[in-house]
Amino acid sequence: MNLGERIKTYREKADISIEDLAKQINDTIENVNKYENNEVEPTLDKKLAIAIALGVGLDDLSYNIEKTNKKHTYTSTDEHVEENQKEESEVKEPEIIEIPFANSTITFTEALFNKIFKKDYNRYYFQFFISLLGYIFVAIYAFLYNMDIIGYLCSIFGVYSIVKAIIMLARFKKGKKEWLTQFDHVQKTYQYFNEYILIRSNDERYPEVRFYYRDIFRAIESEDLIICIINGEQKVILTIDKSTLDSEGLIKVRTAIQNNCFNYLNATQTISQDKTQIKKNKALDICLWILVGLSALSLFYGAIFNLTGFDNTIVNQVIVYILAMIFPILSIIMGIVAKKKFHFPSKKNIIVGIILLVICAFNLMTSLVSHMILVSNNNYPLVETIKKNTNTLMPNDFYTIYSENKKTNIEEDEAIYYIETYQIWIFNQKKEIEALEETIKNPNSKWKKRNEEMSYKNIVSINENAKTILMDLGYDTSKTADYYLLLNLNTNQLDELNYQSGDKYLLLAYYDSSNYMIAIEFTCLPNNKVE
Repeated sequence: MNLGERIKTYREKADISIEDLAKQINDTIENVNKYENNEVEPTLDKKLAIAIALGVGLDDLSYNIEKTNKKHTYTSTDEHVEENQKEESEVKEPEIIEIPFANSTITFTEALFNKIFKKDYNRYYFQFFISLLGYIFVAIYAFLYNMDIIGYLCSIFGVYSIVKAIIMLARFKKGKKEWLTQFDHVQKTYQYFNEYILIRSNDERYPEVRFYYRDIFRAIESEDLIICIINGEQKVILTIDKSTLDSEGLIKVRTAIQNNCFNYLNATQTISQDKTQIKKNKALDICLWILVGLSALSLFYGAIFNLTGFDNTIVNQVIVYILAMIFPILSIIMGIVAKKKFHFPSKKNIIVGIILLVICAFNLMTSLVSHMILVSNNNYPLVETIKKNTNTLMPNDFYTIYSENKKTNIEEDEAIYYIETYQIWIFNQKKEIEALEETIKNPNSKWKKRNEEMSYKNIVSINENAKTILMDLGYDTSKTADYYLLLNLNTNQLDELNYQSGDKYLLLAYYDSSNYMIAIEFTCLPNNKVE
């Protein structure tokens, strides 16, 4: 008779079903079937558990029953009785009731549920709130600076996080409701033996359960509870109320768990580790969010230039964006290190860092492309003509943000102005702007102020397309220019208009408060319609 047949024989003799045997040895029905069919041999600890459950000795599972019965056939009657008594005493010996070394109880209430689970959920919702603020912040910035794709992506992430939080909250409430429906005011009694914990309940819905210390793979002790996670696949949570154990019993229970569970943290270790971990987490969290914050701050390069007096040149923009990219890269690297080395939940920091890195890279590429486009529209020969013939220190670093070459006519009482080109220039370097304004405001210059009499200044008007561009860049378009200069391009002289000559003129209009200039090339003839 093999081992499987012996298990089946003793189980049937003890009138125990396969399901009951599986529960008593804390195993599955499938495994018990495999044991009896001799497909899988149980481990030594399972053999011991089966022997205890069936009320037999471990030797009875190891020796052949047929040989024992044959030995009885060849003895005398007295010897046969004596052997039967000896065999019966050997079988009944494991049935000696083992006395538990400690007892405790626990009552399942809403307060117990909150004590076990609510802290983790509160931490989750705090992290959700912080990440949501980050998504909103980046989305607003992206929309303000016309990065619609990034804005939509962040909006989608934000909506996803809200939906996820709602689902998590619904699951939490559902789990809490089911837990209370199932366990509310259920009281369980724990008896602690050398190898296992026997659990009985005052509710008939819950049969007697036995958990072995060796199956506890993690235990965390707090001030009030010892929470054990049993069976790595099923993740059964066993909660022990320390207040129902006396001092001696608590020491024995703690020792029994510690001897079998290597991943055990007692109350002192837990508090100490929590404090240490909290400090580490705070330091890591602060460091990561500082890096992310610096990255976000660097994105507002316009504000930084205005506050620090930096020039809004392409070189400075590239430097700012490269510096801005360093911060999220460091944040991502530190986030990965924090997660791998310190097991710190830095997923959100990594995600925000990646988003900011993408924004910085996108802005850098946008700045480079915009610079190439704007510089390609610059009329450098015209600027050189202005420098040479007007003694105006025109900046070398400038962008043509608007250019129109369509010929349009403006008819007034005295003349008709034929507009050939219309350009708007903005200047980037602070020193060059200061030099320009110094020559414009010089009393000996030919620049005229807006309050002086000039018939031609009426042709300086900003159309809607140009106005939209200027407003997007933060320039004021509500007032007229501060200074005007008229240059005859045929004679290269600064003089008044001659309606009869048909010469080509250049009109410059400078806006002092906004540092941009409008350049208009035109010719004019008398308006013969006027009598």
